[in-house]
Amino acid sequence: MRRISLSKGFFLPWILLLSCASIEEALFFGAAVLCHEAGHLVAMRAFGVRPNKVLIGAGGAKIHIAEPYLPYRKELIIFLAGPLANLFLAAAAWLVFFLRPPSEKVLYFLFCNAMLAVLNLLPIEGLDGGKALLCVLLWLCTEEVARNICRGQSLFFLTLLTAVSILLFISRGYLSPIVFCLILWAEQEVGRKKKNRFT
Repeated sequence: MRRISLSKGFFLPWILLLSCASIEEALFFGAAVLCHEAGHLVAMRAFGVRPNKVLIGAGGAKIHIAEPYLPYRKELIIFLAGPLANLFLAAAAWLVFFLRPPSEKVLYFLFCNAMLAVLNLLPIEGLDGGKALLCVLLWLCTEEVARNICRGQSLFFLTLLTAVSILLFISRGYLSPIVFCLILWAEQEVGRKKKNRFT
């Protein structure tokens, strides 16, 4: 067991929010973010884990919990619950879109939830996918091996994401994915320095 941290991707929702073209789009995106965090909270409550406080502000969402240590299985489920909530809502929006008269609003809500889920499931340190991967690896091997594998996966997928972001900027002029990647790179560097300081 180890200390759980749910302050992942604290900047993610609001960096992506820069891509919204209208107040209405921002509200749909905000609803997807709240559903994501609700997924984490529901999983926590199912395991009897009580959050001390939930902060939603300019930096995104951050959850503090009272219980300092959890088994890896519970951590894994809690980390995956947010993206799974978004995937469930994306599937529901897809059904509504095809069963009722097509609506751009429903389609945009589908897009917001699908995008949040996919980005958060990437095995990058600091995102839900990276933390879930670490939980699985800590189950299977030593901490040093698990962290080295996670670091390699994180660098690979972050490099790939950065390349896609640059292509999006060149072809479409989207700046927010590049900002998102730069912050992720900075977070990787901060994490590496902290590890070196305490080992």
